[in-house]
Amino acid sequence: MTKEFFESADVPAEQTWMYEKELPEGYEASRALLRDYSGIPAGEMDNHIRRIRDSLWKVFHYPCIGRWRFLLLADPQDALYQKVLGRLTQADSGDTLLDLGTCVGQALRQLAHDGVDSSRLYGADVQREFLDIGYDLFRDKGRFRGTLVAGDVLDPADTGLSVLNGQISIIWANAFFHLFDWKQQVMAAERIIKFLKPGLQDGLVFGRHLGTTEPKESDNRGRRMYLHDQASFQHLWDEVGAKTGTKWKVWWEHVAAVDSLPGFGDTARMSRYAVYQPPHTLISSLKMATNPPRYTFVSPSEGCENAPPLPSDLNEDGKSCRNPPREGLSEAYESFPAPLSNGRRGGFDIHIYHFQNNPDQVKHAKNLWERIRREFPELRIYRFWEKPVGPHPVAMFEVNLFTPAQFGAFIPWLAIYRGPLSVLVHPNTDEEGNHNAIELRNHTQRAIWMGERIPLDTTLFYRD
Repeated sequence: MTKEFFESADVPAEQTWMYEKELPEGYEASRALLRDYSGIPAGEMDNHIRRIRDSLWKVFHYPCIGRWRFLLLADPQDALYQKVLGRLTQADSGDTLLDLGTCVGQALRQLAHDGVDSSRLYGADVQREFLDIGYDLFRDKGRFRGTLVAGDVLDPADTGLSVLNGQISIIWANAFFHLFDWKQQVMAAERIIKFLKPGLQDGLVFGRHLGTTEPKESDNRGRRMYLHDQASFQHLWDEVGAKTGTKWKVWWEHVAAVDSLPGFGDTARMSRYAVYQPPHTLISSLKMATNPPRYTFVSPSEGCENAPPLPSDLNEDGKSCRNPPREGLSEAYESFPAPLSNGRRGGFDIHIYHFQNNPDQVKHAKNLWERIRREFPELRIYRFWEKPVGPHPVAMFEVNLFTPAQFGAFIPWLAIYRGPLSVLVHPNTDEEGNHNAIELRNHTQRAIWMGERIPLDTTLFYRD
């Protein structure tokens, strides 16, 4: 956010949308954070929030302050949030995160409460007073070890942000790019790239902002703004890449329509975005578009090339086909077909995920882990991981299946007992070729999901 954006606004005339006098209902996640992270009693909560809002409003009349939006937190089950949380909480992680336009640092406190070492967290805002008020809001002065700095990303003469140069690997930029015209967005992105660590190969810029179905620049209360769709935002980052010697890919999702925006009418959309460095596979992990043309496939007709035509008769139900008899059952009942492993490794790995910061999921996952050990003692069942490990961005435990009979018994059972948990079923194969390429395919193109898909960090499969 920048002061200049709102200097032309007539506050009394726009009071109905810029300022809500009463604290709205809801914001339960923020109340829980203030209770559990900051230790603020429920009886003091509303007065504490009102006092903080009054202090912020005296600094400047931003709509996000007047409309209590500084209380909004990220959805803890959002795939992008979980991916970032997984990167930041891995024991061997060197990742750091900058919240650009941090306001009172609510996003940073959410990450800290969710298990991130706060020394890995950075926040920047054009208003230094907001940073100080954030300590008051969360009552964590001396406890929060993140780095908070004030400065204007568009002012090359402002050296306040220079402390960030070369320090960051992940940048969270909510409600940021839509404030500027094209030229200013390019300037901001170039400055952002200076913040990234030298030689970084998995840099990530992500957030939410206003987008549109018809990209264009328009006037909004006297200020030029450029709103994007995926194609135009990719074009902008291509321009930035050419200027900085870097390459970037854009993932984009329109989330919802917004009220008519001056200059953009009914084409404006709230949008989620992520800008990442290839070959970092964010699109693959978020949208599972993992069927590259390089893959070859076994023909389903293999071994049946000379078989007679199938009958066209139907059974008595009039729907199902009458199949020709064969001698004995398929060999697939006894062993997994090649190239699936029939050896010590097992033909399938089952990863059962839970959000480690969701008490209900943790409880269900532990109970399920114990039940599986009692119900299926013949299976290989690994320890219960309480934090992300390997390519898995959230906590999980793993089960190995060695025979078709085990697969046929365990998977239907799990469909009932997994409850709210997500499950990845991926094969293990014995085949020649590049190990990492094979593992990537087994974890993506050949994978089976039960429940919501969890975005995997497949970057490790691209390493030499």
